[in-house]
Amino acid sequence: MDCIYYDMFPQPKFEEYVTDYGKFLEGHDEEAVTIRRADTVENLLREADVSSPPRPTIERSFHVGVVSLHCLLDASTTHLMNAERLGMMKSNAVLVNSARGPVIDEVGAVLAFHFRILFPSLHSPPEPTLQWR
Repeated sequence: MDCIYYDMFPQPKFEEYVTDYGKFLEGHDEEAVTIRRADTVENLLREADVSSPPRPTIERSFHVGVVSLHCLLDASTTHLMNAERLGMMKSNAVLVNSARGPVIDEVGAVLAFHFRILFPSLHSPPEPTLQWR
């Protein structure tokens, strides 16, 4: 399994942890987990693909099927996933939004879906509701 992530800053301890786990799996005759950081959100989205088989290359290719958002809401993440970025995703990729608030631009998602550039599965957790007693 390949893991690609985007963060503004490299996460060497996270990468080392995943790499060590990959070595553990290989030692038990399992497929290793690999990881690398994408330079931009756009590069991450362009590589999200669930159906491409690994290409026989010297450098291992990365195939991501699920893009999972786990970011805090601030000025830099509001509408992080807009119509343009949603359109960069391959048609078979899946987006899971674990973030709260308008990280996904709803108008952009509707436009992307309407023009059939959106992937088949879009799931966001329900907004929390407050019940006063």
